[in-house]
Order: sequence, then structure tokens, then C-alpha cells
Amino acid sequence: MNIKQSYFLLGIGIAVLAGTGGGILNVGFIYSDPIVGVAVQDGVSLSSASLLGWIVVLIGGIIPQLMYTAYLMLKNKTYKDYSQAGLKDYGKLALTALIWFCALAFYAKATVILGDF
Repeated sequence: MNIKQSYFLLGIGIAVLAGTGGGILNVGFIYSDPIVGVAVQDGVSLSSASLLGWIVVLIGGIIPQLMYTAYLMLKNKTYKDYSQAGLKDYGKLALTALIWFCALAFYAKATVILGDF
């Protein structure tokens, strides 16, 4: 097997894992439906309550990600690098996080507006 074939197989493997991960997100949303239902019963609009599903899904993913990141930072001794970054870098991080959250908010609200369509 040459290098192009091995990269092709690696790419196929990553695509399969990404597709599976996308499907698993829907399982998280199913488990978050009771929370959304409680919020709607308490007077929150369905389009706003749908954002609560993201909390359930993202909490499930952040725990292993933080653990693995901490492990790698300790192993490679790269945790020191984060104290050297300038304020400009952290501003970019905050802006990126805000844009990403806005995209999630628009997606959550759009799913409610579209309904069964």
C-alpha cells in the first residue's frame, strides 16, 4: 500500500467517525427533550427553550475533551504557553466562541420555525 492509499483510507475513516458523531448528537437531543418541555411549561418560548438541548449535548462532550487536553498539556509541558499569549489572542478566542454560539442559536431557533418541514 502506498502513501496515497493510506491517506485515502485515513480520510475515509475520519469521515465515518465524523458521520457517526453527528448522528450521536441527535441521541443527545432526544435526551434533552424533557428539559426543553419543562422550560416550555414554565413559559419559555419553544424557540428559546430549544437552546437548552445544546447544553446537554455539549456538557457530554466537554468532559472527555478537557481531560484529554489536560493530559496532553501536562505530558508535553505546554501548559506554560497559555500564560504567554497576549490579550489580543484571548480576544480572538472570545469572538470566535461568540460567533459559534450565535450559529448554534440560529440553528436551534430555525429548527423550531421549520417544524416538521
